[in-house]
Amino acid sequence: MSKIAGESDFLHRFNAFHEWAKNNFGDNLNQATLKDDWTAVVMLHAIIETALNAVLVSELGRPELERIIAKLDTSNTAIGKVAFAKKLGILPHKACVFIQKFSEIRNFCVHDIRHFDFNFATYLRELERDESNAVFKAVCAYLDIRRDLAEKLEPKMLFWLGTMFILMRVHGGIGELHAVQNQSTPNQ
Repeated sequence: MSKIAGESDFLHRFNAFHEWAKNNFGDNLNQATLKDDWTAVVMLHAIIETALNAVLVSELGRPELERIIAKLDTSNTAIGKVAFAKKLGILPHKACVFIQKFSEIRNFCVHDIRHFDFNFATYLRELERDESNAVFKAVCAYLDIRRDLAEKLEPKMLFWLGTMFILMRVHGGIGELHAVQNQSTPNQ
């Protein structure tokens, strides 16, 4: 494949993803809408959950299960959305671990009113060393970056990027699924 053809394919796929994301999430993907860390955690996690709901319903081909899937725990590795996404080949293991760690942070934020002033940097600094290492390991493995670089970036940006990577992966899965379904549907 030539460089220009590859660039054209990338731009086509990126534009398709951008249109899909805009239609499904509006302007909520813009990092500027994430004014504070607490809002960022809640919004980004909700976007991941919404994307997982959509891709699981699509993959299973059972729209009547939408409400049931929406009620599944997101990060439960045995019976949650990530368990289904991993088993169905929608998300790789690294993405599932990223979501699990992000879900832990989200739960910390929303289950105690004292955490409404959540700050990523403070949270990560105050974690036990093993817990902090686990968060950075999950983020760095999924984003494929070294820890020293990750620690120089704003944590909100790391989780925003991880969320965008998941959306692109899920969008690709939905696109591939629709292509396969269209190929297997007899012409009428």
